[in-house]
Amino acid sequence: MLKERKQKKSREKEVAKLLASYYKEVYNPENKKRKDREFSIHYQKRTMEVVDEMMRKYDYSLEETFDMLEINFQKYFHLKTAGRCPATLSKNCLKIAPNQLTIDEQKALTDLLNHPIYKYLPVNHIWAIGQREKGLMISLYTFYRYTILYRGYIRKPKIHHRIDTMKVRANYPYQKLHMDSTMVKCDDGERVWIHFIMDNFSRKILGAVIDNSTKSMNVAENVIKSIKKYKLENRNIELYCDDGPENRGFVENLLKQENIKIRKIIANHSTAISNNMIEHFNHKFKSYILNIWKKHSADYLKENIDDMMDFYNNLYMPIYKNRSPNEVADGIKEEGLDMKKQMEIAQKLRREKNSCYDCSLPRTDWGKDFECPAAKNEVD
Repeated sequence: MLKERKQKKSREKEVAKLLASYYKEVYNPENKKRKDREFSIHYQKRTMEVVDEMMRKYDYSLEETFDMLEINFQKYFHLKTAGRCPATLSKNCLKIAPNQLTIDEQKALTDLLNHPIYKYLPVNHIWAIGQREKGLMISLYTFYRYTILYRGYIRKPKIHHRIDTMKVRANYPYQKLHMDSTMVKCDDGERVWIHFIMDNFSRKILGAVIDNSTKSMNVAENVIKSIKKYKLENRNIELYCDDGPENRGFVENLLKQENIKIRKIIANHSTAISNNMIEHFNHKFKSYILNIWKKHSADYLKENIDDMMDFYNNLYMPIYKNRSPNEVADGIKEEGLDMKKQMEIAQKLRREKNSCYDCSLPRTDWGKDFECPAAKNEVD
């Protein structure tokens, strides 16, 4: 009896030391504030080690161990399976975390990120395409999180120093236009200039002309084509552009015609008027669109410039609540898409589908009989 009491006291002292070191390590006030993945993995490993040691070395039952560690069956099961499910991007069990994306939704998301065209676009544009074309009804924040899980990173946009200028905003389509030119160096070494005209309200590109020079004749030709195509004669329009030589000469003579009521406004640093809407498009054109179509030669660009503009004008944009410039110009409202209601329905269906996911894990058995193959593997 005396020997058994000594062994029991010795065991209790060892368990007390083990629990004290565990509490000090896991429930440290500094560690409680940490929410990074590194600490989560450490907490998971350490808890499983303590549970295993108390049951194997000190012969405590599972229930007694849970009481001392202040965890329940569900928490233990989560620690046992967290990061072990190979079917999901998060590596977490679908039944324990049913609010995560379904397997089909995660497959659709990865297909979008690997798409031969969409992979060159910014992540928020890919998210908009997923909502409109693939029925992927998730928030942009959730899409970012899963993109990081899949790619391991997200390309962050460069932060530029902002200069205080007057922003230009239209109240309806074709009220205010922007005009600018950008230089592109082709793969064969030839340099060409592309002249764009953009609608301020919808960000739609109305016209694009490619030439080897910056002559005002080419810019004026682009203006004439845009006026005829969208029937802008006898309409009061403001045209914002810089004071470069390509925007003088023929352009000024064109705007003097009686049936054209377009007023040219100089937008640059000296006038403190912003023309950054179309300048931002120039950057997007070079960074994303030319990566899709490439820039082999001037003739190649001239053949494909219309397809490039059609692609951009039909590209779903988060800034317009996932509508395209063509839809905004045509007057399609956000309410007509009813995205919010679709997201609420998708969230309910997602939870039901994940809870009933067809795997060997029982739906409601939390601790007595672990059937999940991932739960049987040791935590790394």
